[in-house]
Amino acid sequence: MAVLLDHINQHDQAFNERNAIYSDYMSAETRMEMDNFRQDLLKHLAGTIVVKNHRVRYQKEQFDRYLAST
Repeated sequence: MAVLLDHINQHDQAFNERNAIYSDYMSAETRMEMDNFRQDLLKHLAGTIVVKNHRVRYQKEQFDRYLAST
């Protein structure tokens, strides 16, 4: 049990060090821009992938893919 706790503590320490290194890598504004870009990209991809087995169904599937990707 002590070995397991030691591994958990080492992992926690490494995780905190990694977060400290990357915390100043991107500003909050850049993160917001990336989130907006990601949402726009997912919306675009969900709308452009077309499987036309049925004229009405593929539009619903596009919307479903967009919701699933978000």
